Amino acid sequence: MRCAPQDNFAWVAYDLSTACSSASGFSERPESSTVYVHEKRKDFTRVSIAELLSHQVNQGVDNTGNIRTWPSEQILLSYLLTSGVCTELQQRSDPSGDPRPINCCELGSGMAGLASLGLLARAPVALGRVLVTDGNPLSVKNLQLCVNENQAQHVFPTRTDNTEITAELLRWDRHSTPTQDSLHQFDLIFASDCLFFEDFHEDLVHTIKSLLRRGSGRCLLLQPSRGGSMERFCALAQRQGFTVRRSEDYDPEIVRKHVEYQQTRPDYLPDVHFPVLLTLSLSA
Repeated sequence: MRCAPQDNFAWVAYDLSTACSSASGFSERPESSTVYVHEKRKDFTRVSIAELLSHQVNQGVDNTGNIRTWPSEQILLSYLLTSGVCTELQQRSDPSGDPRPINCCELGSGMAGLASLGLLARAPVALGRVLVTDGNPLSVKNLQLCVNENQAQHVFPTRTDNTEITAELLRWDRHSTPTQDSLHQFDLIFASDCLFFEDFHEDLVHTIKSLLRRGSGRCLLLQPSRGGSMERFCALAQRQGFTVRRSEDYDPEIVRKHVEYQQTRPDYLPDVHFPVLLTLSLSA
């Protein structure tokens, strides 16, 4: 690796071959089958008090993404690359029929930003801007490190050479307004496992509402119900003007495993383990 891992961290290679996109028609170097993430070593299980209490230090920021990469993010990446949602958004974003690059924003990216990195590596459509965000400064620093390393390793294809790629601090705040270059400018917003802490729900709804392009934009959220926290978020989002669509059959393989685990694994709890896809949109 170009950058040596920091203490208690390691560079982890994530295989994208099982989450292939069908982006074709481009003449360039072959798509990468791997992205590199700088994350906490699997054999280093101790979590510091500072990490656990960072929500008190960083103005209420949920810090679970700083502790590990959660499975929902890998599933969300697979959906982004295989479902055709990016192509659909590109076509929807320009009624004239002349596809333009789409702008993407990942919320609550944690230490990894795996979904953003994988989306950039495969780039199923032209990407104008990819904003990778988190509310924890340490996380943002690590996200930028991951972006830099993957760029240095030529993981991102040449069709992203003109893509604006940034890792930025973004704290969900119902009282703040994004800058003009971000206000209602994102065709695709996505996040995984960000709904468990209900104290953040109203701020998250406000943030999505401020960033999402009205009419054509879509926000994808993937997470289990976890005691009804997801359903309560949906109700709040609907009260704030969002149309919310819930899907449990978005991936045949996930559905197959869900059915299998219910029959074979006593420790499998759908409320905790089965990720549900939410699609949010706003009228123009």
